[in-house]
Amino acid sequence: TNLPLLISGETGTGKEKLARAIYLSDPRTGGFQSVRCTGLSAIDNVAKTTVGTLGTLYLRGIEDLPLQVQAGLLSVLESRPELRIIASCRCTPSALAEVLRDDLVHRLVGATLELPSVRNRADLDWLSDRILRRCSSVDILLSPLARAELKSRAWAGNIRELEHVLECAVTLSEGVTLDIADLPPPPLQPPVLHAAGTADLEALLTACNWNMSEAARRLGLNRSTILRRARKAGLVAPH
Repeated sequence: TNLPLLISGETGTGKEKLARAIYLSDPRTGGFQSVRCTGLSAIDNVAKTTVGTLGTLYLRGIEDLPLQVQAGLLSVLESRPELRIIASCRCTPSALAEVLRDDLVHRLVGATLELPSVRNRADLDWLSDRILRRCSSVDILLSPLARAELKSRAWAGNIRELEHVLECAVTLSEGVTLDIADLPPPPLQPPVLHAAGTADLEALLTACNWNMSEAARRLGLNRSTILRRARKAGLVAPH
C-alpha cells in the first residue's frame, strides 16, 4: 500500500530503523532514500532523491522542514504518486499542524506509529540483552545491580544512548558479567529532590502506588536514593 506513514518518538528511539524494516518487509521493488529535513534549502535537493527506481522516501524530522521548501515537496509528492512516503517527527502528530502547511500534513499523515521512550519500555531487560549480543562474540551478562541501574536512568538519548553505554561497558570490562561499576556514568546529572521537595516526593510515591523502583525510574535516580530520602523525610507507605 502507498498509505503514508508517520513515525513519532523522542530522539534515539529507532524511528529510521523501523522505517527501514518496514521498507524491507515490502515485496515491491525500488530503493530507500532517507532525507534529513533540517537545513533542506531547495526543491532540487528533494527532487534529486526521487529519480530512478526509488520506492520509499523517508523524510527524517519532518517538523524541521523549512517553510520555503514545503510547497516544492508537495509538488514532488503529487508528481510521484507511486512513492511510498514514511516521515518521522519528534513531536506529536497533532503538533505538525503548527509548523507544516495543511495540505502537506494531509499528504504525510496517514497511519501513525508512536515509539516509546526507553524509560517507558517494559522490555528493557530484553532490549539490553539484545544489544549485548550485538556487541560481543561471547555471552555477556548483566548483574542484578547493573540491570537496576539501567532501569533507574532517564535515558534522554533513548536506544542510541543505551547502545553507547553498553558498548563502552563491554569494551572496557575484562569479565563476562557487567556490574554497576562497569557502566559509564550518565552524561547529565539527574534532577535532585531537595528537602523542600518532600511534598513532591510524597505525591510521586502516591502516584506510583509507593513502588520505589517506579518512582526512581521516573526521576532517573537509584531506588536506594529514593528509599533513603523517603526515610529521611519520614514518609511511610499507607497500610
